[in-house]
Amino acid sequence: TGLWAHIWLAERPQSTNTKKNLGDSIEFTVTWDYTEDVQFGLLSGWFIPGSYFDDQRDAIATNVVGTVSLSF
Repeated sequence: TGLWAHIWLAERPQSTNTKKNLGDSIEFTVTWDYTEDVQFGLLSGWFIPGSYFDDQRDAIATNVVGTVSLSF
């Protein structure tokens, strides 16, 4: 499955930065039922900063999470 979210501020901040675009979040999740009792999962996500952030803080953030689920 996948998820995309565009994030912005509802109101302009009371600072010198008047931009409202915080960025975009993209996530993908994959699950695999190995057996009836064992499931593997993988989640990967990225945050792409918007115009609210200055050039020194506009690197893309990434995370990857693996899971194993066992039920008995």
